[in-house]
Amino acid sequence: MASAEVLAGLQSRINYLRFKSMSLPERAHNSLQELTAIYEAIASRSPEAAATAAKVHINNAYTNAKAMLEREKDELDR
Repeated sequence: MASAEVLAGLQSRINYLRFKSMSLPERAHNSLQELTAIYEAIASRSPEAAATAAKVHINNAYTNAKAMLEREKDELDR
């Protein structure tokens, strides 16, 4: 498999999970706050704070996407 195909597959999965994560009503607002924290840490030239804020953002996106996938699974199982 060519590297371009692998990259396209990964991008597709990322977009799908991003869509799932953002499906929760409060996620957009929370995501904006998280991205603002990343920006502010970078603007303050604090790599440690930026890394921490990025990890928080990624973890929250993961948690939300997982919750949405589990919710869909539960609905399909009924």
